[in-house]
Amino acid sequence: MYDLEKSNSSVAKLHLKMTVSGVNLVKRKTGRGMSRKENTPVIFLKIKEYIRTKNILALQEYLKTVTPEDVNVKLPRSGNSPLHEACIEKEELLLNTLLKVQGIDVNLKNEDENTPLHYFCAKWTSPDYLTSFQLFIKQGANVDSLNSNGETPIFKAIFNPSIRALLMEALIEKGAKLNHSTHKGEGLLHYAVRLNRADLVRLILQNRPSLDLNIAGETPEKLAVSMNGSQSIQKYLQQISELFKWLDDNDLEELKGIFVKSEITLDLLPDITDDLLKQMGVDKVGTRLKILKACEKEKEAGKYSSAKAGPSQKDEISTDLIGGLENEFQGAGEGILDGNSFEYLKHLGTGAAGDVYKGLYNGNIVAIKVLSVKSAEKEVDEFKKEFEIFRAVRHNNVVKFIGVSMKPRLCMVMEYCGRGSLYHNMKDPAVEISWSRAIGFCKETCQGLKALHGNNPVILHRDLKSLNLLVSQDWRIKLADFGLSRFATAENLETMKQMRGTYQYLDPEVYNGGTFAPASDIYSTTVIFWEIVQRVLTGTYWQPYAEFKNLHYDFQIIIQSAKEHLRPTLSPGCPKSFEELIRKGWAPLQVDRPSLDEIVCKLEAIEEEYKNNQQEWDGLRN
Repeated sequence: MYDLEKSNSSVAKLHLKMTVSGVNLVKRKTGRGMSRKENTPVIFLKIKEYIRTKNILALQEYLKTVTPEDVNVKLPRSGNSPLHEACIEKEELLLNTLLKVQGIDVNLKNEDENTPLHYFCAKWTSPDYLTSFQLFIKQGANVDSLNSNGETPIFKAIFNPSIRALLMEALIEKGAKLNHSTHKGEGLLHYAVRLNRADLVRLILQNRPSLDLNIAGETPEKLAVSMNGSQSIQKYLQQISELFKWLDDNDLEELKGIFVKSEITLDLLPDITDDLLKQMGVDKVGTRLKILKACEKEKEAGKYSSAKAGPSQKDEISTDLIGGLENEFQGAGEGILDGNSFEYLKHLGTGAAGDVYKGLYNGNIVAIKVLSVKSAEKEVDEFKKEFEIFRAVRHNNVVKFIGVSMKPRLCMVMEYCGRGSLYHNMKDPAVEISWSRAIGFCKETCQGLKALHGNNPVILHRDLKSLNLLVSQDWRIKLADFGLSRFATAENLETMKQMRGTYQYLDPEVYNGGTFAPASDIYSTTVIFWEIVQRVLTGTYWQPYAEFKNLHYDFQIIIQSAKEHLRPTLSPGCPKSFEELIRKGWAPLQVDRPSLDEIVCKLEAIEEEYKNNQQEWDGLRN
C-alpha cells in the first residue's frame, strides 16, 4: 500500500515544484460573477439557490423550461458553464440532473479552456463517481480535450486526492490517449513519477508501454532518480527498461504491452512456458516459439535468474526514525537478532513497506521481512505494531515470530511457509483441495483467529483474506500479515472506526459507520470460507464478486455489499450445512453473526456429516 495521506498532503507542494520546473498548472478562475446578480445569468442563481436549500424539485421544474442557450450559458469572468460550477461544488445530484438536460454541451470550455470533465476529474471525491462519469460519456464528453496548458482530463485526474486511480482507469477504458504531452513537454508518466506513485506508474505502463522522454530529455527512470523518488518506482522503471531492451533485441517489441500487463520481468524469462504464453494472450504459434527460443538462450547462458540478491547492506533507514525502536525492542527482552547472520536465498515478494525474502538463519529456512530504506514514520510505526502483535501471540495456526534485527537493515524474521498463501494454492489448478482438506483449512483459520481474539487485550486482524493465510509444508493454515492489526483498546478506538483492509472482505457495517469488532474478522473469514467451498465444488478459483461483471472497482463492491447486502454467489451444489454457516457469517449486522466457538462447533458437525456422506458430498464436485 502507498501512503496516500502523505501523498495528498504534498500535492500543493508538488504543484509548486512542477511550476518551478516548467510544468505550469492551470489555476481555476473563480466564478465571481455569481456574486453580482446584475451580471449573473438566471440559471446560476437557481443553482446557487439549490446549493443553499437542496430543493432539487424546484431546480428540476425550472430546468424543464430552459433552452440549450440557457443551460450552456457562461459566467462573464471565468467562462464557467453550469456544469463547470456543479463539478466545482461537488454536488452530485445537481451534476447528474444537469447532465440529463436535453441540449447540454459537456464540451464547453471556460477561459482556461478546461471542460467540465477536466474539473470533474480534478475535484470529484465520491467513490460513487461512476454514474456521473457515464453520463458525461453518454452526452459525448471528449476524454482528450485540451486545456490552455495542453492537459487532457486524465492529467487532472492524476492529481485527484481521493479517486485518482479509479478515474484514470475509467478514462483509459473510454479510450483516453496516454501518449500526449503538455505544452511544457511533460507526459502522464512523468507526472506519476513526480507524484512518487508506483501504482500509477504501473497503471500507465500497463496500458501504454512506452518510456518517453520529456522536454528536458529525461526518461521516467532518470527523473525518478533525479527526484530521489521511491526505490520501488526506480526499481520498477529499471526492470521495464531492461525488459523493453530485451524485447527490442529479439524483435518482439510488439509484445511490450502483453509482457507489462502480465508482470513479466527478465528474472522470470527462464520460467516462461508455452502454456503461460497462451494465458498471456500470445496466440500465434510462431511467436510463442520465437519467445521460447529467446528465453532458452538466456536460460542456457545463466544470464537471468529468478533468485534475487539480498537487500543492500549500505542503505539504512534514517536513524531519526528508528532511534527509539532499538531501546524498545531491547526492552522486550527477546528476539533481537544479528542481521549480519542472515543469508538471503530468494526474493518472495514486495509489499507496502518493503520486501520479503526466503532466507537462512542458524541453519533454518526462514522468511525475512525487510523494511524499505525509504520507509516513512508511518511504515516504521506499523512495523513496530506488527512486532507487538507477533510477540503477544504464540499459536500453531499463527505464523511463528522468530525475532527482529536493527542492523544493517531493519528486519523481522518469521517461520517460512513453503506452500505460500492459501490464495495461490487455490489458484493453482494442480493443487488438489478435497472436502477433508477444505474443512481443515476452515477450522484452522478459526483456531488462529481465536488466538488473536482470546488475547488480553483482544487483537483484531482487520485484513483477513486468503492472501494473508499461509500454508505450511504439512498443509497447516497460518495467519499472517499483521500490519493492519490492532489491540482493541480505548486508545485505538478511533483507528477501529477507519476503513482498512481489502474491500471484498471488509465488514459492511464498518463502511456504514460502525467500528471494527471481532465480528468484523468473522465476516472476512466467512468470505474466505466461500472461496474455499467454491474451489472444492468447481475445481477452479473464483475471486469474490467476480461473477458480477458490472463491478469493476473495489469501491463499488463495498458500496453494494453495505447498501444492497450483495454477497458472492453460492453454487447450487453447496451443501446445506455449509450454506447456512456462510450466510450467518456474513450477515449484514455484527450482532447477527455467530461467535468463533459456534463456528468451530458447526464445522465439526459439518466434518462429521461429510464423513457419514462422503460419496454424496464428493459427487457434488465438478
